[in-house]
Amino acid sequence: MPERVLVLDGSLFGGLDLAGPRACLQAALEARGAMVRTVVLREEVLAPCRGCFGCWLSTPGLCRSKDRSGPLLAAMLDCAAVVVLTPVTAGGYGSALKLFVDHWIQTTLPFFVHRQGETHHPQRYSAFPRIVAVGVAELPDPEEERLFQAIVARNAVNFAAPSCSAGIVPRADPAPGVARILDTVLPPGLVQVPWPDPAPGPWRDGIPGRALLLVGSPKAGSKVGSGSTSGVLGGELLVGLRRRGWSTEALNLAGDLRGQAGREQLGMRVDAADLVVLAFPLYIDALPFLCTLALEVLAERNLTGKALAVLVNNGFPEALQNNLALSICARFARETGMAWAGGLALGGGEAISGGLPLAGKERRGRPPAGYVVKALDAAAGALAAGRPVPAGVQGQLAKSPFPGLPFVLWCWLFRIIGEHQWRRAAKRNGADLRARPLVV
Repeated sequence: MPERVLVLDGSLFGGLDLAGPRACLQAALEARGAMVRTVVLREEVLAPCRGCFGCWLSTPGLCRSKDRSGPLLAAMLDCAAVVVLTPVTAGGYGSALKLFVDHWIQTTLPFFVHRQGETHHPQRYSAFPRIVAVGVAELPDPEEERLFQAIVARNAVNFAAPSCSAGIVPRADPAPGVARILDTVLPPGLVQVPWPDPAPGPWRDGIPGRALLLVGSPKAGSKVGSGSTSGVLGGELLVGLRRRGWSTEALNLAGDLRGQAGREQLGMRVDAADLVVLAFPLYIDALPFLCTLALEVLAERNLTGKALAVLVNNGFPEALQNNLALSICARFARETGMAWAGGLALGGGEAISGGLPLAGKERRGRPPAGYVVKALDAAAGALAAGRPVPAGVQGQLAKSPFPGLPFVLWCWLFRIIGEHQWRRAAKRNGADLRARPLVV
């Protein structure tokens, strides 16, 4: 019986079309005896993941938005392989593909497992397809391909895929690269991406300038600094910059960047800034859809002379799971002529903040956050002086929030308490956390 394969075409919204590479890919798969179904994602109705946890607690296994993500996931789970075709955005997936990949969280359970030295979610279904990723670039380079392969390898571990393969092909002549990718398999296991160090030396003369905070969480409220962990962290950093004489403003990316008005507003705000701070939650090993789209929009502008700093948090205790997303941002800075001013990565962001301030009575029952405040202030001091975030500041942030508690015990405590809270929330909602709505 022919192997069923689902091809996901990630041609950009209003941008790069991959019809040529798609035809080449489909021909190569059919030549190998596969039964191919192709979906052009930008033609599907897909809502951005809102980070609401509804697909765990309200409609387990399905997005509350009632878009096309459920039927597409069902088709994917019914195949032996899913082959993603995408433009490469700074070493990562393009925005149209990332919009759908963010929905893959629906195929997991909210509980925790310890897999290959890191905390991950267990699978909702008994099997996940093999993952094959074909990136398309004008002039592929080895560093970009290493990042692209790393994200695919981490996706394969997160979703317990039996194997994976990935590479980048030139748009003008994709056939040889497509054949290479289809005929090879990446080594199994997690790929640990090193921390992207900023360039040595100052990026500015120390004179106060203008900083723009871009909040990439879909949960961001109308007031920046509330509603999302990303907004809280970014807002705290802005406070430190203002104390040192900088002027600041903030913009939530939750608006529709697929529309011209949203793109123009983003561009004008960035044009007026000396320092851009991008704050976002980790979604499926990388930047969420909103941030990926923002990078694509900004790549069309002249960003030379500006600096980029990043604040990223994830839902697992290990801050190192954010390294790949930071590396994508660092590459974007280099590609666009920005100075890479460094970043900060926080593990367990929802446990530490969950959209609540880092100090005050609202924090009852949450871990201490004083170490986060100190790290953000130290980062603000360096950035205000025109220097990159010191590497040692990240060390302060990547530890247990409880003084004296070893990190390994913090991870164990995080998993135990987290699972208890998920079960309590499910009981209140009358939800079957282990529901499998996509099984026919």
